[in-house]
Amino acid sequence: MMVVFSGLDAKMKGKKGVAGEIVENLNQWSKKSKKSFIGKAISSSWSDSKNLREAIEFIRANYTIGSNDKLIIYGFS
Repeated sequence: MMVVFSGLDAKMKGKKGVAGEIVENLNQWSKKSKKSFIGKAISSSWSDSKNLREAIEFIRANYTIGSNDKLIIYGFS
């Protein structure tokens, strides 16, 4: 499971920008590799409380503590 934060380019209105591209590329790779993957792209500031809440809710809904699942949180601007 992966949560990706990135800044949103003004030209990318309504899209998830680079974060969305990363998640989509990983999703396509996982299908080709027959691996399980779930990801969430959040395009805006990681320090924005709305975006942090969205990420936490996604993790809580999809991650089981103690499982063999890997959780990666990746952010860049």
